[in-house]
Amino acid sequence: ESSQALSFLSRAQIHEQTPNVLGDVLATLPGVDMSKDSPWEQRPILRGLGGQRVLVMVDGMPVNSARGNGPHPSLVDPFQVERIEVVRGPSSVAYGSDALGGAINIITREPQEGGDAFSGAVTLGGSSVDRQRNGQ
Repeated sequence: ESSQALSFLSRAQIHEQTPNVLGDVLATLPGVDMSKDSPWEQRPILRGLGGQRVLVMVDGMPVNSARGNGPHPSLVDPFQVERIEVVRGPSSVAYGSDALGGAINIITREPQEGGDAFSGAVTLGGSSVDRQRNGQ
């Protein structure tokens, strides 16, 4: 149990949305918005706080920002994500000073163990001026 607002997205929920980038999925959660500089450069905003005030992690490791204006979770392929955990609100006690607005932990899929088998996935997409569709 936690006194903070928590949200979880499973792999199935992510795949249902067939997102271009992970920011498209995060923006569907309550209290989460995305600052979009371009379709591929999106930074999360949790309860009105964004940039360096929101901690983004991949498998528990902080994602740094080369430009200094906040991490970009959109750099993670949505189809390689097992689940996403979002903590909205001050989380500095648990995650450090970067989590003033909250924390997002992106958990990636585990590699598959197998003898001689190979597997893979293909993502296709198409768009026009006002419509876009992706799939796997």
